Amino acid sequence: MKRLLAPILLIAAAPALSGCVALAVPVATGLVMGGRIQDDARTKEGDETALAAASADKASLTPSIAPSEFDGADPGSDADAQVALLASSKVTGVAPFAEMPAPDGIATIDDDHDYTGLFAKVTAIAQRDPFAEEKRLSAMLANPADLKPERAECAFAQTAVLVDLDPGSEEAPLGDDVVASEPLVRVLATLRAQEVAVLWLSRHTAVRAGAVRRMLLRTGLDPRGTDELYLVRYEDESKATRRADAAKDYCIVAILGDEKRDFDELFAFLKDENAAFALDPLLGEAWFVAPPPLTSPTQPDEEG
Repeated sequence: MKRLLAPILLIAAAPALSGCVALAVPVATGLVMGGRIQDDARTKEGDETALAAASADKASLTPSIAPSEFDGADPGSDADAQVALLASSKVTGVAPFAEMPAPDGIATIDDDHDYTGLFAKVTAIAQRDPFAEEKRLSAMLANPADLKPERAECAFAQTAVLVDLDPGSEEAPLGDDVVASEPLVRVLATLRAQEVAVLWLSRHTAVRAGAVRRMLLRTGLDPRGTDELYLVRYEDESKATRRADAAKDYCIVAILGDEKRDFDELFAFLKDENAAFALDPLLGEAWFVAPPPLTSPTQPDEEG
C-alpha cells in the first residue's frame, strides 16, 4: 500500500515544486512504477516455476507401468507375464522390495524366504485403475462350504494384506529376544509406499494390544505404529471372526500365514487338509505360506 501511495503523492506535489524538481518527479514516479512491474513479473514467474516443480514432483512419485510393456495385451490375459514384470522391478516409481532399506535399530533376521510372489501379486492389483471394470477379488472365499476357489468380490475399499502373526496354534511371541523376518520387513515397507494397508491378525486378546504394538514397532514390521490390529476381543473368540471383520473394512487381496488354517477356518475341521485340494490354486495367488513373522530363539519348537 505504501509503495502505491508514494507515486501518487509525488504527482500531487509536482505543481508546487521548482522546475528542475518538478521535472524529476515523473522520472521518479516512472522508476517506482517500473520497479513494481518488475517485482510483479518476478513474483508471477516464481509462482509458475514453483507450480511446475510441484507438478514434476507429483508425477515422479506416482507409480505407473510403462504402456509399452503391456501393449496389445488384455487385462489379466497374461497374468504370469505381468507378475514376472513386476517382480523384475520395471514398474516406474516403485522400488523393488529387495532394495528397500530396512529401518535402523530393529531386530530382524534373514529367514531366506522368497516373498517375490506376494510382492508381485499385490503390486499388480495396487497398480490397477480403481475405476476399471475388472473387479478386485478378495482373498476370502465366496462360499467356503462349496470347496471351490471362488473368491468374493471387493467393495470399494482400500487394498490390504492380512498377516497372521501366530505360529501354528500358539500365540505370537512377545519376549525381548523376538526378531522379525528382514525380507518381510522390506516387502511390507514397499507395499505401504503403494498405499496398500497392512493388517495384523493374532489370537492375543485386545488387552495385549499395547504389547503387540510395541513388538511390531521394535522389530520394524510396523515402524510407524499405524497398521490396524485385529486381535480377538475375548478368550473364546476365534480368529475367523476377526478375519471376517477385517474383510469388511478392507479389500484383503492377500493373506500371509504359516499354515492353511490361517487362510480359512474350514481347514481346522478337516481331518486331511489335502481333501480341500480344489482350493490349491489360491496358494501363491491370494494365499501365501511363509514362516511366522516373529520368532524367538528361546521359544521351544512345536515339534520338539
